[in-house]
Amino acid sequence: MHCPAFPALDWWQQYLLQPSAVSFFPGVIKDRKLALNRYQILTASGPILLSIPLKGGRERAQSLTESRIDYTHDWQRQHSMTLRSAYGRAPFFEYYGPELLDLILTSHEVLLDFNSAALNWAAKILGVSPSSSILGEIDQPLSAPTLAAPKTPVYHQVFEDRIGFYPNPSIIDLVMAEGPYASAVLS
Repeated sequence: MHCPAFPALDWWQQYLLQPSAVSFFPGVIKDRKLALNRYQILTASGPILLSIPLKGGRERAQSLTESRIDYTHDWQRQHSMTLRSAYGRAPFFEYYGPELLDLILTSHEVLLDFNSAALNWAAKILGVSPSSSILGEIDQPLSAPTLAAPKTPVYHQVFEDRIGFYPNPSIIDLVMAEGPYASAVLS
């Protein structure tokens, strides 16, 4: 299981069950379905996918350690405005939003650094420590056993009254809706 930017809820459930199943695989990533530079949030209009642009684009196969973030696009401003618009009135935005926006606005040279910062942000809120296998040993991929599909966590989503319940958004949605109770929702 690889670590994308702001992983979805099912990723976090599996991580909480088996932290060693997660890796920052440094090998060449050719499978675009891994979406290691994208994360999904919920808005009043429905789910949207935010993407961190990479130098060389999506067509170039490269590793996480080689994937350089492209700052010729104003993606940081766009992401921060979208996040503020989507979650500005969420119950816990006041507590966790400023740090999230600071993380988005911080320039990271490579995608690995951004994803690591995103993982640490969420892990701190969930009260878990990122495994040293994630942050310290990126020389070899970890073999990940197939885990049973996690039960969909149910919580009150910010836009549930407009778009219905959406089962697997980014951890950002759960944090903004449940704050310090997010970890209990995932259990």
